[in-house]
Amino acid sequence: MDKLIQTKHGKVKKYLKANGLEGIVLASRVNFSWFTCGAMNYVNAASDLGEACLFITEDDCVCVSNNIDGGRIYDEELKGRGLEVLQPKWFDAQEKSKLWEDLAGGRKIAADIDVTGLNAASLNGDFTTLRYGLLDEEIQRYKQLGDSVSKALESCGKTIQKGMSEFEIAALINKSLFDRDIRPWVTLVAVDDRIVKYRHPIPTTAKVDKTAQMVICAEQHGLVCSATRIVSFGAINDELKKRQQAVVNVDAAFNLATKPGMKLSEVFEIGTKAYADNGYADDWQLHHQGGPAGYGPRDAIANFQADSVVTANQSFAWNPSITGTKSEDTMVATDSGPLFVSHAIDWPEIEAEYDGQKINRPNILVR
Repeated sequence: MDKLIQTKHGKVKKYLKANGLEGIVLASRVNFSWFTCGAMNYVNAASDLGEACLFITEDDCVCVSNNIDGGRIYDEELKGRGLEVLQPKWFDAQEKSKLWEDLAGGRKIAADIDVTGLNAASLNGDFTTLRYGLLDEEIQRYKQLGDSVSKALESCGKTIQKGMSEFEIAALINKSLFDRDIRPWVTLVAVDDRIVKYRHPIPTTAKVDKTAQMVICAEQHGLVCSATRIVSFGAINDELKKRQQAVVNVDAAFNLATKPGMKLSEVFEIGTKAYADNGYADDWQLHHQGGPAGYGPRDAIANFQADSVVTANQSFAWNPSITGTKSEDTMVATDSGPLFVSHAIDWPEIEAEYDGQKINRPNILVR
């Protein structure tokens, strides 16, 4: 195994011991990418179940795929990482069952997703915490991804024209991401009245006249970056200016309160109170506020009952919204404050404030 995977293996070994397990199977996209430091195991982008999984014990790790995808996954994803890929025939259930019987050998095994041919318990939800606390190399990859995502959105915000449909805008966004070797997971576009009506606006044939909102979750090397940008053709009115200032203040509250050692529920309380302090007490109820991120768009959605604790170098994507506007970027919670991986590069900013602290956040681009 390469050095980074050895570090992940060390975390898994501790988890096995603490939970009385002799092995685990990681088949989900997010866990596969986390353990392999960015390798992809999926074909169907709409499914969390990949075409390869990892069987990990205290002493070893092996990848199990099939004869369709195993060769490609080894050549393009795992080569040089010190992991063997086993490739039973895709149509031979007996061969696959025999393979799992030989690997598991009656040991106590848990899996994150049901795997055909394997009898295993469900992996506890607390396994997710192993993904918290990004390594230095992962943070560097995240910063590169965030810069690229920011540039992709900025280029689209300056390119779209009045009369374009949401589908056309989405196509521009996705092309801009693919041009930068980034895979879109979620692409949402809303124009004009749809920004006010819907918090999850999948693209439609609606055409922009005044305002366009662009929302993405995009992946590279397993890490996922979420961001939102808004473009206005012509000056924005005083009401939208007021709402924009309020939403970035709420954004600042969530991000500045996300400090190592804080309970997620405590951060959520601070953020929702900021809604009230800025004059929009109930708007938080109209959409979730985001939460921990990293190898997926969100590892969890924050709420008043969330009892997990913020870990140093854990990634978060908060996305507060007030009717008609929204503020969203991805950051890493460090001991010295939020490190935004996506951010304004050549884009207007607005000063946001929480509890006497001020940070700059992306503003609405007026063209």
